[in-house]
Amino acid sequence: MPFLSDILQLDAVSDMMLFSLAGEMLYGKRGVSSTSGQSCSQLWKNIVASLESPQTAEFVYNTGRCLLFRTSIGCLILFVTDESKIEKIKSMCGSFQLKVEEPAGRKRTLLQLLAETDDTFKPQILHQLSSHADQDVAHHLLSLLEHYTEFKEEVRESVLLLICRILGDCSVHQAIPALQRFIRRYEGAEKPAGQAVVKAARVSIKQLQFDEQAGDDRDSQKADFPDRIVEASQEKILPRRRTEKEALDRIERGFSRKQQTEENEKMEPSPEAPQAIRSQQGSSAEEQRIRHLLKEGKKQEAAGIIMRYIEAAARQRMFDKAEKLRDKLIEIDSMMLTEIIRAAEIIEEAKATSINKDHLAVWHILVELLTQEEFSALYHAMTLRQYKNGEIIVQRGTFLAQLLFVNSGQVQVTAHVNGRDVFLKNVEAGEVVGGSTFFEASVWTVDARSMGAEILILPRRKLEQLRDNYPALESKLIDFSAMFASPDLLFSKTKKSRRQFERKPIEGRAAIQLLGKDGKETGVRFKGELFDISRGGVSFFMRVSKKKNADM
Repeated sequence: MPFLSDILQLDAVSDMMLFSLAGEMLYGKRGVSSTSGQSCSQLWKNIVASLESPQTAEFVYNTGRCLLFRTSIGCLILFVTDESKIEKIKSMCGSFQLKVEEPAGRKRTLLQLLAETDDTFKPQILHQLSSHADQDVAHHLLSLLEHYTEFKEEVRESVLLLICRILGDCSVHQAIPALQRFIRRYEGAEKPAGQAVVKAARVSIKQLQFDEQAGDDRDSQKADFPDRIVEASQEKILPRRRTEKEALDRIERGFSRKQQTEENEKMEPSPEAPQAIRSQQGSSAEEQRIRHLLKEGKKQEAAGIIMRYIEAAARQRMFDKAEKLRDKLIEIDSMMLTEIIRAAEIIEEAKATSINKDHLAVWHILVELLTQEEFSALYHAMTLRQYKNGEIIVQRGTFLAQLLFVNSGQVQVTAHVNGRDVFLKNVEAGEVVGGSTFFEASVWTVDARSMGAEILILPRRKLEQLRDNYPALESKLIDFSAMFASPDLLFSKTKKSRRQFERKPIEGRAAIQLLGKDGKETGVRFKGELFDISRGGVSFFMRVSKKKNADM
């Protein structure tokens, strides 16, 4: 951490602290001790929260100034006594902000922090390092593991637990003998060994062994295709470690696959089976590892791996994946109440903390109308999109089952009458548009145009996915949407007609046949009541009992 070391050499800096974005202390020098760190941390956490998470801030005191810089690692806070050095220090801190924005720079900084910071702060740093697990990280962690007795006793177990877990994700097979030696030393110590640490080390060994086996399988597969090897050597293709997102995608695909026939389930591929057979019957290395542990009756170890993937998915805001993995826990053993409840808490905490505070202010009425869980689920079911000024969001005649939440800017709603647009209203931030088409099976009868608007988009299918867990959510959204005048109501006040041709009322029954895209009959028939007729065609009513069928 050359930057922090350099800046501490300046006489103008009396104190320096680095807090994680969650308010946990990562680094503290000079006037800050580990015991005072907790109260300091809470104080600054409250200050930063009250300022709505600024990128930079400056506090002026009689004895100097306090500078705050928000980075991707956390908030850096410096106390400066010599105001003549302010600009130089600001410039240095700005460079630090840019450095840690890049993943490589962030990883190097965290590794330097891990080496130099007090043991009390190491668990928080290790939590952040877990998303950068690779060979470089493994090298540093193995060095720490070798000298584990030097850690402060009060944090030793939590530090070792995190080190063992991260090593399992580093895909460095040389860590296997190191972890095995550690287990022998740790269990052979005079004091009773922490079972959680030993279990984490053993799970990581299993994980690395499966990764190693999967690598051998890939190598044997390459041997069957010499042309590919030649091509790879010519292009100097190097093996690339899977990213955390790729690993989560693989494990999700494995869990979502259809179950094989009972006969195939009874058959286990032998180690001697040809690679082609193993690749057909197998799945991702992650799923294989979990299935193997379950076969051996080691449910807790399998649950430990799944919990780590849940934490990783929640960190990456991949909440759908996290929830599918939680469902897998329930499927394995519904009595694992501790793990299941903890998984739900991890997901809900990640959802709650990832909601932008500015958005909460914009949607304060909706926040009051919904429960915290309902709002969190709704917020993460929506997609945020920025539209340019003048850009069409939805055009009349379109069937688009989406509810549009105007997050900032405005949306202009117009109707089309006799070849020209008729202004109806500007939808402001904190309002919704599209309720009449979203909650009823209907097309858009108006145009919605952006006036530099940022929109949160809720597709109908997303709301349907939330229905089982939040049955009251739809009715509350209907009530919220009803707070704002619908475009149809506004248009009716103009006393104008959108019809190109005069319509004449008509009565009678009609038999309707549904046609396919090719214009041919599909065989689907139903009856309806005639409503009116014009040069443009005929309209009719039909009764559909299920909304899903009406949408279709």
